[in-house]
Amino acid sequence: MENINTITEKITELALKHKAAGNNIDDLEETSWLEKEALMFIAEFCEKSGMNVNGFPHDKRVLAQTDDYYDDDYFCLERFQLYVDTISLENSMVADLNWHYVNSFWPGEFEDKSDFLVSIKGRIESGVFYDVQF
Repeated sequence: MENINTITEKITELALKHKAAGNNIDDLEETSWLEKEALMFIAEFCEKSGMNVNGFPHDKRVLAQTDDYYDDDYFCLERFQLYVDTISLENSMVADLNWHYVNSFWPGEFEDKSDFLVSIKGRIESGVFYDVQF
C-alpha cells in the first residue's frame, strides 16, 4: 500500500498537469482524466486500508460476482467521490488527502479545510447533490 506522502506527491504532479492544460476539447478530456486519476488514488488508499461505507466497495465487489446489479456502472466515479467524501468526515488522513486534491486542482475554491469539510457534510446531508447511493 502506498503511503500518504507518495499519494500526495502523485496528486500534486497531476494537479500541475491539470493547471498546464488548455481549453480545447482534447485538453478538457485530459483534465477530466487527471481529476479522476487523483480521486482514485485516494479511493484506492481507502479501499486498501479496509475502509467501507455501507459495504462499499469491498462487499459490493463480492456481490458483483453473482449479482448483475453491481456491474461496472455501479462502480462509477460519482460513487467513489461519495465514498471518499463520506470517509473524509470520519478519517483525518483521508480528509487531508481529499483537501490536498481539491486545493491543488482548484485553489481558492474553499477558504480552508474546515470550510471544505462543512461543504462535504452539507452535500451529503442534502440528499440531492449525489445521484448515487451505496
